[in-house]
Amino acid sequence: MSIEQIKTQIINNCRICGGTGYMPDEKPCVCLKEFRVWNRLLSGGFSEEVFIQGISDLDLIKDFRIKPEHQQYVQMFLSNLKESLRKGLSLYVYGNLGVGKTTFATLLAKKAIDVMINNEDDYVWWFNVKYVMERDLSSDLKLVNSDGEKIGLVVIDEFMGLDSTNLIIRKLIKNMVSILLISNIEPNDLNNVWQSLLGYSNGNVDGPVFKGVNMQGLDIRRINSRGRW
Repeated sequence: MSIEQIKTQIINNCRICGGTGYMPDEKPCVCLKEFRVWNRLLSGGFSEEVFIQGISDLDLIKDFRIKPEHQQYVQMFLSNLKESLRKGLSLYVYGNLGVGKTTFATLLAKKAIDVMINNEDDYVWWFNVKYVMERDLSSDLKLVNSDGEKIGLVVIDEFMGLDSTNLIIRKLIKNMVSILLISNIEPNDLNNVWQSLLGYSNGNVDGPVFKGVNMQGLDIRRINSRGRW
């Protein structure tokens, strides 16, 4: 789905402002705020799967095979998403290729957007590692943008523990910004990274700020039983 199609879907069809994007007092309509969020996400590599029927309504707990002992982390994070974001709580989602990590992150980010659309202070950034490596984010990633909105959630796809992304993560942790890291790498293989970023003596990702979530795949039998795919 292109930016123009998203604009048509969100702004042009808005019944609040009549498709102008602005209210009578010239303040931005909620539809314009939502469009700006999607525009940022897609420019940063956000997955378009969220717009596809059959994907967008997957259940983050029931439709994904998350390691049982890690399900509680996701449940706690989602049970009061607004509070989780306010506290800067973060998740490290890892697993083999093709198990649904990016789809999971896409849907979680969509839920965060739904929360933030009604909060005039927050917005979401989505980066993949290629995007991070190709751009100077020292000027791009601001804690507060020109509209006075502050970052509520940052998603980094294909995380590998590179210095270029670690610098960003340190800044976000310091300012209590929630982070969603997506990786194919087992947490134990990044012990030195966690020691450096989080200060954990044992090098484990789990602690007050981050929780590791092992993704083991989509529950295809459950999905097929509802006739989605």
